Amino acid sequence: MIDFYCIHKLDDEPSQAPLNDAIASGKQFGINVIPHPGVYTDVHAKMTKEGLIINPAGSHKILRRGNDGKGVLGCFLSHYFLWKKCVELDVPIRVRCNYY
Repeated sequence: MIDFYCIHKLDDEPSQAPLNDAIASGKQFGINVIPHPGVYTDVHAKMTKEGLIINPAGSHKILRRGNDGKGVLGCFLSHYFLWKKCVELDVPIRVRCNYY
């Protein structure tokens, strides 16, 4: 069986139905869909804790979307933490984002 990580918003009712659909679809095709919580809070603190910085030359691309870049950075961190899990497990992983 293939493991497949689905990034979703933890404890968020609107994202639960698509997550359940992904899990059900996966079962039909022998895919183990593993819910993985996305990063939606404390984005800048998590960036700092990980020692990550925003390249000043590209910051306008992140900040132009508003909300202090938290959406773009949260998406990045969600994938970044799955990449770290991939390295930790020493296996390739597959990711699906359950974003609206």
